[in-house]
Amino acid sequence: MTEPVRVHIRVPGTDPMPRLMKLIQSIEAAGFDGAGILDSQMLSRDTFVVLGQAAAQTTRLALFPAVTNPFTRHSSVLASAIQTVEELAPGRVRFVIGTGYTSASTIGRSPATSIALAPEAAISTGM
Repeated sequence: MTEPVRVHIRVPGTDPMPRLMKLIQSIEAAGFDGAGILDSQMLSRDTFVVLGQAAAQTTRLALFPAVTNPFTRHSSVLASAIQTVEELAPGRVRFVIGTGYTSASTIGRSPATSIALAPEAAISTGM
């Protein structure tokens, strides 16, 4: 049996919080499966605050940072933040991690490399 196609919307967290919450609620009401909140600290609201509010104001929508990174956020802070959102929306939270392209470029830095993201994997695969 094949899995159904799931559609998630990426939401830039640039609007004021009341407008973001109305948008996220309308995404859920329209039948979409999830909403990912842009994680770029210089461009938008704090991703995890938005995710926490969205968790409290939706009932079935999958929620996730789109996309977060361990380049501009320490991995222990990411783990704590996403676990907190999971407590507010059990089973509805996803975690998407990347190189930090927009976060890095807005502060004049290059994105992380795949080796920087997963050095243990690079060592075990001989990269």
